[in-house]
Amino acid sequence: MNQLTIPTAIIWGKKSEFTGPEIGQRLADLNRQAVRIFQTLDDVGLTPQLEVPAVTIGLIKKFLKQLDEVSVSVV
Repeated sequence: MNQLTIPTAIIWGKKSEFTGPEIGQRLADLNRQAVRIFQTLDDVGLTPQLEVPAVTIGLIKKFLKQLDEVSVSVV
């Protein structure tokens, strides 16, 4: 995580049994410069892309726009 320099968004399922959102948030907090968005999803486990694909795709599209705006303003 320390070497991550690209603006990043993380989508994390709240019902992930072994890696709950607290672990995801701790991971994101290791590099707040790069990880700009940490989004949890209710009623979703370890694989949001399989459990709620339409929601995940929508979030990815939204986050790509937001992260692109951040990248442009930094440059």
